[in-house]
Amino acid sequence: MPRAPVLAIGAIPVAVAVLIAVPLLTADRVPATTLLPGDMIGFEHVRSHMAPSQGIVERERATASRVLEIDASGAARLLVTEGGATAEHSAVLGAAELQRLRALVKETGFMSIAPGSFVDDGLSGEHYLHALRVTLNGEERRLRWSEDSAGEGPAPPIVIAVREELDSIAGSLRG
Repeated sequence: MPRAPVLAIGAIPVAVAVLIAVPLLTADRVPATTLLPGDMIGFEHVRSHMAPSQGIVERERATASRVLEIDASGAARLLVTEGGATAEHSAVLGAAELQRLRALVKETGFMSIAPGSFVDDGLSGEHYLHALRVTLNGEERRLRWSEDSAGEGPAPPIVIAVREELDSIAGSLRG
């Protein structure tokens, strides 16, 4: 068999491998899913308990609200308002908790969710309204969603997973 066709057929896989490897090796940015210790992440989660208000025009009003703020250093502040009284709790999250939050946001594609609202306009009676702001390395996502008293709502599962993690942190801050 002639050598030229054999060399040409053998060169094809080598050329494809080079075409794949060169862009990966010369990329100037780290893939978004790589966890880096220098990642700057911050959270603000507002949860309001809404109830119908009696009067001439039926409206909703917040009967209780909770604001949880976590900055990039892990400093967490919780403001709880119930019955007209406001309480403030603060703590510093451990490295493991901050790493878990960072991984939850980066590894799941949370930051690729289009900012928007998942509020169910058909909810009547008591329910919860949530507003979440996540800032990762200067990029920000703002989401709003609603849940009935059983915790069901139209928000995507990853948003609910982040909310559950933040609820766990808020519960530990309240003591």
